Amino acid sequence: MIQLGKRSFNFVAAAWVLSLALSLYLIFFYAPVDQALGISQKIFYVHLGAASATSLCVLVAFINSVRFLLFGSFDSDDWACACAELTVMFGLIVLVTGMIWARIAWGVFLPLSEIKLLLFLLLWVIFVAYLILRKSFDSLQKKATGSAVFAVLGSLVMPFVVLATRFFDLGFQLHPNVIKTSDAGMPARMLVTLLVSICSWLLLAVLLTCLVGGIRNAHRRLQFGTQ
Repeated sequence: MIQLGKRSFNFVAAAWVLSLALSLYLIFFYAPVDQALGISQKIFYVHLGAASATSLCVLVAFINSVRFLLFGSFDSDDWACACAELTVMFGLIVLVTGMIWARIAWGVFLPLSEIKLLLFLLLWVIFVAYLILRKSFDSLQKKATGSAVFAVLGSLVMPFVVLATRFFDLGFQLHPNVIKTSDAGMPARMLVTLLVSICSWLLLAVLLTCLVGGIRNAHRRLQFGTQ
């Protein structure tokens, strides 16, 4: 789970505000304009930043779902559910920005030949189904257990999403390897901007996880009285 004290939360919040301001400056005034795509390429920084936040939320949901299955802690279920909700939110940003980018770069909103896109769409649908599944149980124990199993199985898709362009190099995939093992695959200014943007989105994910998880935890204690 992600729990922060008041001072730590305020520190992370301040760091996020600073990183957001720096990220916006770098995106619009520092990073070079792509010769092929023009200024529209700058949506790339939002797309990959949101994808990083999605990955973090999936990871935390997986860890807390496993914790619940092993130890039966409803606190873990609260944090897993919070991260599942944020996975859906951040994932929707990834899908929308990805479709905009795809339309500009490749001339189509949904290139269904893209393994990476299809796997990410599957991941997003699984977590949407996770939230729907929780609504179908009245018993807190059944709700938490069913959700945890579903989250664990769904999270197993994430590694394939991250490594899809390496695992499925079929010769017709449009997604590039943005960061390669040998070099960054992009100009230094773009790489710096990307890394700052990713940090900003990860900090936002931590903050929202703390807020949503804390709200869910308090609501569950009031409604069910469980510790």
